Amino acid sequence: MYNEEDYLDSLKQEDSYHFSIDFEYIEKNYGNDEYDIAIATMEVDVVWDSKDHGYKISYYCPDEELIDPNEGNGTVDDFYQDIIQSEILDELESLGIPTEAIILHYWFSGNL
Repeated sequence: MYNEEDYLDSLKQEDSYHFSIDFEYIEKNYGNDEYDIAIATMEVDVVWDSKDHGYKISYYCPDEELIDPNEGNGTVDDFYQDIIQSEILDELESLGIPTEAIILHYWFSGNL
């Protein structure tokens, strides 16, 4: 009998993936819509969890200390949710991994 866990297990491709994705943040905000833009990197790991029958996504930004909310930036979690998450899901989809195979997104402060 084919159940949900069997179906989710059938979605598994590789055991893990790693992505480094650059994104822009406001380095210096001068006001009046004038600012300097800089590039930070989000490190994203996608790992198969056989117990939970799906991929877990963890992410962190080694450049986190450079991203100042006082300059008009959001948090690392905001950048992930607003920019990086859709890129990761698109990349996984191109690898044959549909979104229903993703069971958790979580953030680490600092390096893994």
